[in-house]
Amino acid sequence: MLKKAEEEGHKAKRMFAYAVAAEQAHAKLYTLAIEALKTGKDLDIKEFYLCPVCGYIEFGAAPEKMSGVRDSEKQVYQGLDGRRTAAA
Repeated sequence: MLKKAEEEGHKAKRMFAYAVAAEQAHAKLYTLAIEALKTGKDLDIKEFYLCPVCGYIEFGAAPEKMSGVRDSEKQVYQGLDGRRTAAA
């Protein structure tokens, strides 16, 4: 859908691009979870931060920069424990 929207110059191309980038981050998370499961362990990552607008996930420490998904806008991430953290 992203490719078609880009080809047609459709305004939905931005949202499709957000979805593609967010799903790449989700795939990374699922891959890490599967690898941990195969060894009988839990994920070794203690902190996750989620942009509630575009779905981008940052692993580890709170993000210090904007995500590559919405790089023209300030990000506000939702921490795993529910606290909100604004990126610098």
